[in-house]
Amino acid sequence: MIPHLEPEAPNTIKFLKYLVSVLLSREPLKTGKTILIPINEHSPNFPEFTDNILEGDQEPKIEDVLEDKARLALDKIPQIRNYLLEKFKHHTVVRFLMFKEADPFTCDIPFIILDPKGLYKMGENLGLRPQTVLISNQKSRYITSRLKKNPLRICVSDKEIPITGGTIQSRIVELMFKRPLNTLIELDELVDDVFGDGITNPSEKWKSVNNALYLVNKKVKEDIGEAMFKVGKVRYSRIK
Repeated sequence: MIPHLEPEAPNTIKFLKYLVSVLLSREPLKTGKTILIPINEHSPNFPEFTDNILEGDQEPKIEDVLEDKARLALDKIPQIRNYLLEKFKHHTVVRFLMFKEADPFTCDIPFIILDPKGLYKMGENLGLRPQTVLISNQKSRYITSRLKKNPLRICVSDKEIPITGGTIQSRIVELMFKRPLNTLIELDELVDDVFGDGITNPSEKWKSVNNALYLVNKKVKEDIGEAMFKVGKVRYSRIK
């Protein structure tokens, strides 16, 4: 008996959500990026199949059962791929599944990202928690950037970068997040806000602000691979 993938079964829908959530977790998503996702029929994230290798008028021999398991495993591969091709459509390329073993059925699914924006929309339609926001510029990037307090931390997608409270870094971060994305802020304005009007040794204060921005950028870049702030000689902006 050829196994049949049940596209509307709860387990199959859970399987689809699992694949999309794994893809979205591999930020930054860029066209052409290849992501390999392993699946195993003993895991909770496996599609539902209707099959019964014991079906028939006669009780099968044990060697026939083992042979049928291998055949049934191979029969599942094109059905899984056809299902994914239909679901992901133009968002990804689903390459041929890489079969590893029959019992339990195990394989790797290679995805190539084509349309990150469509993939995020697909996640929203499946009820997954939005992880990104589209920022339009010359190269479309998908990010969420927000500031949370108690304790203070920068949140980008599902990552959180802690910022020590009561420091120059924390004050600058709070100031930068009060401004819209890509809004230029003068160095003098940051120094005034951080240190107040009665500034002595202004060059030291400028150096402190520059150093704080550098350290925050370094922390963020270590987690997400990109900087949080654009730093110029006398102007700054938040780009995430």
